Formats: sequence, C-alpha cells, structure tokens
Amino acid sequence: MTIVEAPFNGKLVIMWLPQPIAGTSVVQQGFFDSFFAFVSHDSVNRNIFTGYGVSAGGYIASGRDDCCQKFLKTDAEWLLFLDWDITYAPEDIYTLIDAADPETRPIIAGTYVTFFGDGNVLRPCWTIKSDNNDYSPVDSFEVGAIVECSTVGMGFTLIHRSVLEALEIEYSDDPQSFFGHDIIGSSRVGEDLTFCSRARKLGFTVWAHCGILLGHNKAKTLYPQDMANKAFAVSGGTFDDYMKEKLNT
Repeated sequence: MTIVEAPFNGKLVIMWLPQPIAGTSVVQQGFFDSFFAFVSHDSVNRNIFTGYGVSAGGYIASGRDDCCQKFLKTDAEWLLFLDWDITYAPEDIYTLIDAADPETRPIIAGTYVTFFGDGNVLRPCWTIKSDNNDYSPVDSFEVGAIVECSTVGMGFTLIHRSVLEALEIEYSDDPQSFFGHDIIGSSRVGEDLTFCSRARKLGFTVWAHCGILLGHNKAKTLYPQDMANKAFAVSGGTFDDYMKEKLNT
C-alpha cells in the first residue's frame, strides 16, 4: 500500500482511495477534472487547500485508516475524503467548509446518490434515525437543508481533526482505529457506517448538506435529481439492470 505525499501545512487536506485495476490504480476522468478545477480555482481564491494524499490498496477500510493516520501527522484542520467516482464543482468544497463547524458539525457530507435500501432504489448515500430504526435510508430531502444523519458515505465528506484525534485515543487497541467493520445489531457493517457509529458514540454529530448535489459516476453519472425519475427507481435492480432491459426490448 502506498501513500502519495504532498506538502501539508494549512487548513484543508484532500484524500481519496483510487480504484485498483489490474495491478494499477485509477480514478475516473470526471473525478480528476473536478480535483484539478478545484486546486486551480482555490490557488487564486480562498487558498484553503494545502495538500492531498492517496492510499492505493485493495482493502478500503485499511486505506481509509492510512489516510487518517497520515492526516494526523499534519497540522491541517480539516480532512476531505473523496471517492474516485464523485464529480463536483470548486464551490461545492467551499460550501461544505462554510457549513462545517468543529463543535456543532464536525462531520459533514455532500449529497450524492446510489442504489441501496429496501427495493434497492436510488437514494442519498446517508441514513437518518427514525422512530424504529437508527439507520433509515431516505427517499426524499429538501434541497438546501442541512440534515443530521446516523451515517454518511465517504464519497465527499469533511471531517474535523478533533474527531480523528478522539477516535485514535478511544480505539487505540484496535488495529483500525477509524475505519473498521464493527458489529452493529447482528451484522458486521461497512467501514463508513463503523466510522460514523464510533464517532457518534464519542458525542460527535454527523450531517449531510442537501445544497451540495454531486455526480456519482456509475453506468452513467447519477445525480440527486434523478431520484425524481421513475426510470431510476428500479425495484430490486440497478440502473445497469434497467438499461439491459431497455436494450433488450
């Protein structure tokens, strides 16, 4: 596993895990274009970006943990996790930074969609606490709202260093202090749910910004507004299944 290093001595560090394919690591073109556009834009605007890190390996939880450990060796205040298939505009990062707060919103994500939950339909990649479920997927949201969540995906998520410092202490006996696969209820869950669950146990809150509407590149680029398109609400399937059905009719 390799970490690509860049100078870290400011406010924001961006890190991501590329996709391992045939012995190499790749990101999608849209992701690269978004990252390059932000770095170029920020250099002549707010100048909050100070460096980036890439952890290339096949195990997502370990890769995310490596990123966190590397980040804590810097003096940066905020870590922005990205996924290799997310697209965004430079202003989206500024909007996220401006909505974040070390005490009241120390973990905050933008809104992108994926297929999951009951019926495997298109939903935001976060869950909320409902009356009968701590981890309820949502089928709609108010554009522009900032929503407290139970979990968020790590595709476009800003984390304050105080969260990582606290997790490092609390879970020092765990080989993966930040992202592991804890048992919640009767299931061993994914690394992003584990991270959010551990952080919430320590008193940190998790949020989603519904004014940051991101692209998620799958068989096509999916956007939150696609939730309103019935063609994407393929019960028990995915957009790939939908396209196969259309192509075969």
